[in-house]
Amino acid sequence: MRKINIYSPTYYRLDKTRDSIDSIIDSMDISENDVTLYITDNNSPNEMKDWLDTKASENVIVELLSSNVGKGEAVNRTHKKARPSDYVISIDSDMVNNHKINWIDMMVDIMEKDGSLGLVASDFSEHGGSAHNWKALNIPKKVDKYNLLTGGHGLAGGCIILHSNDFTSLGGYTNSDIYIGDDAKLVESVVNRLGKIAGVCKDIKLLHPPPKTEKEDKYQRWKFQKAHRSIQWNKQENSGFYENS
Repeated sequence: MRKINIYSPTYYRLDKTRDSIDSIIDSMDISENDVTLYITDNNSPNEMKDWLDTKASENVIVELLSSNVGKGEAVNRTHKKARPSDYVISIDSDMVNNHKINWIDMMVDIMEKDGSLGLVASDFSEHGGSAHNWKALNIPKKVDKYNLLTGGHGLAGGCIILHSNDFTSLGGYTNSDIYIGDDAKLVESVVNRLGKIAGVCKDIKLLHPPPKTEKEDKYQRWKFQKAHRSIQWNKQENSGFYENS
């Protein structure tokens, strides 16, 4: 049995967050590992905060921030205060286990079986969006029964697992813009600084639902523009989309 810390920062999008957090907790219930979920809310409206408070339990730790510090900073702060663990999983608060697989233990199993791996990401379900750069992921890798794709830095966010001490040694999320997480930069550090392999497991598919509202669609476009640097970087708290839309 391994100790797993799951970090899931939240920010508005109550309906999606409900689906995602409930799905993560259901996945924890079927895991054979010792799993604790850390939810850090980036100063969402009170409706979100009130709902998150109802999810707090012995293995679900909820922290409500008084300002929006961004995904990366929220995760980094949580990691520094969290219990010691063997692995950390960073998962966005709109990912859903729609295939009802034991994805937590599958991720741990892959990492345990191949010491050359420094980071493994989930694939995206065919019913939602995908952000992996498949052209860069052109090297197949078999780990026991699992099918991975590796190569370059083609991994995107959604759900990733690392050794806890690797996440610490790399400084966690280090992107200069606090509103870009940025899993891609973390992957680059795992490959270049640690000399380890990063890959996507094709057998672990999680749903990344499309936007449900016009405002969320605008938010997703805003995030895309931020990631591609067509919107100026901003390191100030509470300078995110919803605060200024």
